[in-house]
Amino acid sequence: MTDPGYPTEVPDADRAELERPAAEPSSQHGPRQRRADGGTEGERCHRDAGVDRREVFAELERPDQFTGFSAVVAAACREIRDFLHIRRTAGRRVAAYGAATRGCSMLNACGVTTAEIACVADPDPAMHGRFLPGSRIPIVSLDVLLTEPPDDILVLPWTNPAEVAAPLHPLRQRGTSLWTAIPRIARL
Repeated sequence: MTDPGYPTEVPDADRAELERPAAEPSSQHGPRQRRADGGTEGERCHRDAGVDRREVFAELERPDQFTGFSAVVAAACREIRDFLHIRRTAGRRVAAYGAATRGCSMLNACGVTTAEIACVADPDPAMHGRFLPGSRIPIVSLDVLLTEPPDDILVLPWTNPAEVAAPLHPLRQRGTSLWTAIPRIARL
């Protein structure tokens, strides 16, 4: 049964706005979406030329650039699982910090659950009381970690872990060890 408050069909006058724009083939990146101004999303600009030169210099166009990538990912996951297993068998309580998508994906790829990580603290109040998708690890406020300090904290945002971990300084002073997982497990 449909809700009478919502239209069941789109009027013809509005249908034109909903139709997909025409796409043209591209040998490099698939179809390009045509913009309202007549240009395409994939057009090169002067800024892109510099990016292209850097990509060529870094050999990112090589077809074999990802050869062995799955083995590297598997080794990283093994290292993270081993680290968490050693901590758990030693009776240490491990928490994580930073509930962003990248860290959540990493935990899911490694098969980490609440058996290995008790909770994930995040500064965003909108996240508190929720769970990480997949692993179902609860997301809590930083105050929870300050009240019940874990033995170890795995800082999930690995691009700038020292900067992200700045709010965790009081925990470090109380004896909590801070760790980052990527590219390798390392103490912060």
